[in-house]
Amino acid sequence: MNFENVRIEITDASVMFLCIALVVVCIIICDTVERIKNKP
Repeated sequence: MNFENVRIEITDASVMFLCIALVVVCIIICDTVERIKNKP
């Protein structure tokens, strides 16, 4: 039972980290696309 609780906590932390990472990646991609569009 204790292991299951730890797993849930780790999963929640992983989901939070993945969500933050996805947001950062999206911002970087959008910024890169805008730079590429502005260059030509």
